[in-house]
Formats: sequence, structure tokens, C-alpha cells
Amino acid sequence: MSRTLKVAAIQMDVLPSAKTDRLERAHRLVTEAAQKGAQLVVLPEVFNTGYAYTDANFENAEPLDGPTVQWMQQTAAELDIHIAGCLLIQETKSSDIKNSILLFAPDGRSWRYDKNYPWSWENAYFVPAENKPAIVVAHTDIGDIGFLICWDIAHTDLWRRYAGKVDFMIICSCPPQVFKATLHLPSAKISPQDMGSMIQGMHDETYNLFDLTLHQQLAWLGVPGISSIACGTLRTPVPKGKGSFLAYILSSLKLAQYLSQANQMELECKMYPACKVVDGNGQVLAIEEGSQETAVVAEITLPSKKVKPQKRQPKPAIGAACYFLADFWLPMLVRSIYKRRKTIY
Repeated sequence: MSRTLKVAAIQMDVLPSAKTDRLERAHRLVTEAAQKGAQLVVLPEVFNTGYAYTDANFENAEPLDGPTVQWMQQTAAELDIHIAGCLLIQETKSSDIKNSILLFAPDGRSWRYDKNYPWSWENAYFVPAENKPAIVVAHTDIGDIGFLICWDIAHTDLWRRYAGKVDFMIICSCPPQVFKATLHLPSAKISPQDMGSMIQGMHDETYNLFDLTLHQQLAWLGVPGISSIACGTLRTPVPKGKGSFLAYILSSLKLAQYLSQANQMELECKMYPACKVVDGNGQVLAIEEGSQETAVVAEITLPSKKVKPQKRQPKPAIGAACYFLADFWLPMLVRSIYKRRKTIY
């Protein structure tokens, strides 16, 4: 017999700010969701710091007994809920940094999932999960839960490993619409319309990922999903600016005149509105399409037994150029930043 579970996806602004401030805001939102009856509350990717491509990420990473982790454990107990959130964790032995979802039960039990596929420039600041593709199934009192973080959604190998093993999925993301971004250079501002056919052809990739692909894969698994997200406007430096700018030049040769300024480039774009709860048919139960910090609360129906996909797994609605930039070209450029960090921090 199926059962229901009230859940909440939290939306928080992307702008980096002090951890104390962000944890206070998170506590208000989580409490609001719990007061509405949510038994599980999911916070977005790097909810405790905000998101940008800067060396502050190295300083923001914290150990498993750090302040954010303690706050999550205490809040789960205080509100008698399960709470999940995504943050940068620094390993004690290796000192490596990983981007991890932590899930806490009210009684203190915890589970951890590490991001398998860092998105493009993120490779400058943390490393992938070990032995990827690596999944985690949390066997909790509210159900068996699977996890993904942002760009992981685009990789079918992870979805396939969860097939028949979970009751629902938790997805934490921080998705900038980078292919609709404005580039700020010392002598110019380059708008999306100026970036040539290749970049313009990728304008809809965030929609393709966080709507089409996410819904298709959840429907294929036959389980609901809770998608927490960052909102607002991202403005950030771009690591390895000249190498990154080559992608824009390939799309529009007239942009080559700005290559000498590219190391001073900043990228500005809106975050994609995908804070929502989706059912096991890939249909949206509740969504927040605005840019305010809020909690999206909905009731999901969990299957009485594990569902095994009956159809062929759909291919992600993502183009080859996007995979090339995110999984090969940009990671290759910026990994030296992470290696340099090991000699400094």
C-alpha cells in the first residue's frame, strides 16, 4: 500500500555571505517548512556559503565536525525532522575538498553523498567522488533515499544505478544560466546576443537539464524528487579567463579582440528557477518560480514497493557541446588551480 510524505525544497539566494548569516536564514526557512508539516527539508547546493568561482571556496570548506554540520544535526533534532543540505567538506586525512550532501535524522544518524561530476569551473575548487560513478542510498525511517547534485543530473550512469533501489530522490543544485550570461570586461560588456551561434545554441541547456532531463529520469525511475535550488543573480570572476574565453571566440571570431582582457572577465547571469517537488510521473507538484528565499512544501506519494523501470532509459536532453565544455575543456583548464591550492592551504 502506498503512503505519503510531506517534504520541502528550500530556495536561497546565490550571493555569497557569512556562514552565520546564511545559517540564520536557513534556520528561518527550515522552521517555516517544519511548521507547515514537512518531515523532510532539503537545502540547496552550498547553502551555507553561496556560490562563486573564487578561492574563498577553499576557506569555506569545513570538516565533518564543522559549524554547518553541527547546525544541521542540532536543527534536525530540534524540529524533529530529517534535514538535507549540500556544502563543501574537507577530508581530514587527505585534506581534499568534496561537494557533499549530508542528510541528518532527528536521532542524529547521518548519510553522505559526494558529487560525482563537478560542473566545469567547479573543478578548480573540489574533487569528484571517489570511484565514480558512486551512489548512496540512505535507508531512513521515512524511506530509502537517493541523491544527486546539480550537474550529476546529466549523467545517466548515476540514475541507472538507483533504479529499483530508492523510494524518492533528493537533488541539491545551484544552476547559473551561464549560456545566457553577460560577460563584463574592462573595456566591454558582451551580451548573449553577441556570442555567436554555438553559445546561442546552448541558451536552453539549463531548461533542458533542470526541467526536461530531471523530469524524464524521475519518471523513468518511477519515484518522486525534491529539487532544492539557489536563486537570484550570480556575478563571479571566471577562472582561467583566457582559456575559458576561447570557447566564446570559437562561437564568434569577432570576440578575439577581447582575449587580452579575458583574465579580468566577470560572468553575470540569473539562476535557473527549479526549486520544486516532482512526482513519480515527472509532473510538478509544487514550484517556486520567483527569486525570493522560500520553502516549497508538497506531499509526495511513495510506492508500496520498489519500482523497477519498465522502459528504456531516456537520453538526457543535453547537447554534445555542453558536455564537452563541462566535462572536458573547462575542467582541464582549471584543475591546476586546485593542485596549487594544496601547496597554499
